[in-house]
Amino acid sequence: MNISIPPIPPVESVEELRLSFEVALRRIVQQINNAKQDTSLDVNDNRIINVAWPVSNLDAVNVEYLKDQLGGKKKRIGQVGVGSTSNYWKGARAILPLVPSVDTDVMDNRYRVDIPTGKHVIITGVFATSKTDPSTGDFSADILRSDDAAATFTTIFSGVTRIKILNGEHRGEVAVADLAITELNLDDELRIDVLSNGAASGIEIVITGVLAPGVRP
Repeated sequence: MNISIPPIPPVESVEELRLSFEVALRRIVQQINNAKQDTSLDVNDNRIINVAWPVSNLDAVNVEYLKDQLGGKKKRIGQVGVGSTSNYWKGARAILPLVPSVDTDVMDNRYRVDIPTGKHVIITGVFATSKTDPSTGDFSADILRSDDAAATFTTIFSGVTRIKILNGEHRGEVAVADLAITELNLDDELRIDVLSNGAASGIEIVITGVLAPGVRP
């Protein structure tokens, strides 16, 4: 059975590349469906068709695999977006294992933003969880950012907003709309001030985000 491989034209984006591959695969499957049945089977008893200069059945593409790519099991080429490896940021995380004292700068080591040179972080959320929920009031903390080697710190929150875990609950979050600082640069420092602990313990505070090109003004 002779199968022709459709050419993949030059493209300028990942989405265009994905579409080009999809069209090429669809044309290959059409050729397979229109051709005479091949009797070669793989180890799973699926019909196979050679699409290169084959030496053995190892040099073959599974027909069922090709169909899956165009059907319900389609696997897309990674697109730039939250979670993709091209703009992934590991996030900033602080863990307060005991009942934290109400104090400023409670971490032994401040978090320093570590990202590739020439990029910055766009914050997508701020979250807090507790192992032991607050029982005598709310847990509340401020997160402050320094971009001048810890000479000065400014809260990342807007107005009176702070990250909280309400009394009796185990999770809290702050939306990006309630942030005054939404971007971070390489080597920015973050500190945590505990405003009230509510007798909660095992507190974890996480800032999530994605990488973007350029440096924040």
